[in-house]
Amino acid sequence: MKTFDHVLKQTRSLLNQKQAPVAAWREIQSEISSLCKEAFSPSQGNAYRVFHQILFDFYQLTFLPPHDVRVQNQFNPEMIGVRNLMEQEWRNHLHSEVAQELRDATIPTDGEEFVDWLLQRLEQHPSNGHPLYEYLESSAKIEDFEIFFQSEIIVNSMFEEFVALAQLGAPTYIKIELAKNYWDEMGNGVDAKVHTEMFQKLLNHFGLNQVDLDRVAHANPVALAQGNLFLMLSMQRKHFYETMGLIGAGEYLVPKRYQKVVDGSRRVGLSDDTLEFYIEHIGIDTDHADEWFRNAIVPAVNATPEARIEMAQGAYYRMLHIQAFSDVLFHLFTQ
Repeated sequence: MKTFDHVLKQTRSLLNQKQAPVAAWREIQSEISSLCKEAFSPSQGNAYRVFHQILFDFYQLTFLPPHDVRVQNQFNPEMIGVRNLMEQEWRNHLHSEVAQELRDATIPTDGEEFVDWLLQRLEQHPSNGHPLYEYLESSAKIEDFEIFFQSEIIVNSMFEEFVALAQLGAPTYIKIELAKNYWDEMGNGVDAKVHTEMFQKLLNHFGLNQVDLDRVAHANPVALAQGNLFLMLSMQRKHFYETMGLIGAGEYLVPKRYQKVVDGSRRVGLSDDTLEFYIEHIGIDTDHADEWFRNAIVPAVNATPEARIEMAQGAYYRMLHIQAFSDVLFHLFTQ
């Protein structure tokens, strides 16, 4: 079975150079073209994991400290060309995964009817009520929770970035909803209540002051894929309506899952202070979901009915990744 860790190593070497030769980028593009073909094939081996490690490295260029040498490549045209290739291959795969279900659906053009339609799909999808969360609630060991929390680090530690990016260029009424969400992410101005700080407090309980993201990717590559999905959609204006569906699906599906996470964590001895991040989101995401559907999605669909297709796609992409993420961990914990 072909492995691709050498491609990851070579790509990182290029990112650590201020001006890597164009020929070197062209060579790595050829390697990554082969990687893409394997990443979404039945015999993917380690290609899927390496694909998302490389793509995450590209996205991270936007968030690194200013003096990190890698930021010199943030708008490197050769890097952007490679990234575009990877995104197109991934989007083709995602579209093929959800196309049949959406093709067979009659998606309402009225905003309120569309929300009712989408909520029914969210309720019925296998990602809602996945057995992983029953396991975490009733049977998981403390070691399982440590792995679970590490696997959630990409989305939980960067969600404020996704929300900030999604605001750019949005209509005022959508910006208002995103801004309210962002202010909650910022703890309503209280440092200790900033959501990333609360999540880090949980990680610190396990001694995880520094989390090795490559180790996370090896344990559950979908953990990186989930973060990449948010970043791919929120960083590009052409995916704005998909981002709206992505956010709506995530906010709606979180509370029930997180209640089981909290109940199971208490069972193995974690305190409510340590679990503050998850406890906070049980209530707050219910409100976010209600307000997002009512104040953002309904008027957006009424204003631009054709956008409902992209919103549905974004929601299905989110459900697809929640399902895959949960499948990997459930298998790991129960095999």
